[in-house]
Amino acid sequence: MDSQLRSLEYILHIRDILPYLRDVDQLILIPHRDLHLLPLHYLFPPKFTITYLPSFQIGLNLQPYQSAQSLLSLENTDRQSIYCPLTSNILTSLYPQCQRLNSSSLGKKQLIQDLKSNTGTFQFIGHAYHNIDNPKASALQLTIADQLTMADIFEQLDFGNYNLIFLSACETGITNSQNLIDEYVGLVSAFLAKGVSYVISTLWMVDERSTALLTIRFYQYLKAGEHPVSALKQAQNWLKQVTNRELVKWYLELAQDVKATHPHASEYLKTEAALIQQDSDKMMAGKPPFEHPYHWAGFIITGNHF
Repeated sequence: MDSQLRSLEYILHIRDILPYLRDVDQLILIPHRDLHLLPLHYLFPPKFTITYLPSFQIGLNLQPYQSAQSLLSLENTDRQSIYCPLTSNILTSLYPQCQRLNSSSLGKKQLIQDLKSNTGTFQFIGHAYHNIDNPKASALQLTIADQLTMADIFEQLDFGNYNLIFLSACETGITNSQNLIDEYVGLVSAFLAKGVSYVISTLWMVDERSTALLTIRFYQYLKAGEHPVSALKQAQNWLKQVTNRELVKWYLELAQDVKATHPHASEYLKTEAALIQQDSDKMMAGKPPFEHPYHWAGFIITGNHF
């Protein structure tokens, strides 16, 4: 994957562009057609902080970001994964005002009402998919039989009171051209068109464990006062550089932080740390376990810059 992306860097003449950007450190990328499907931010040097836009027109209509402490977290418990509830538990510890929803007992109608009555940040932890033939049928999977579709977003919701939506699910950033030349249609475009300032999404089917780590680390940076754009960049840099030894330290610190509110999550984190500590090869390895771009480069943030 890394070599393929480097080939793309050559094809797109990224190195030829860089001399014109000597005094620039913030970029907004508006990819043309199928380039929307690729992690173009990976091709630029680390000095750049990068956001995406589906089109220039959408960028003109976006509201400025305003920090908020309120968080609405929706968890899809139909998925057989420890990382979904773990992430939700830790987020509710970070945000005491967090309202946590369970999609299996909720239903689309109630979710729409909850989304209408809340403000701030919406976090979705679960599965999403893109319908290439019919983009309006693209959806966040609530249960096996129920989805929040792109059509629902357009027809029933207004996200003007939300500053950030984080879709930690696979395929949420995938778009479809439908004979359009520049502007793409997808879940992210739907949320932006309905008023949210920023959307974090994924370009491919992401790994559950690395997704959980990146999501939690992102919210730690956000809670510390970072802007969403810089919080995502720092979380990605942390994930690709963190060693197993450093990961053990982070697990144990996080376990202590959530011990009072979520003891089961705390014990799980301690167990994860112990498993790494018991493997001497992992503890001695200098290569970060999540260094490969598969683990972190698929996350993009769409919206205007700072």
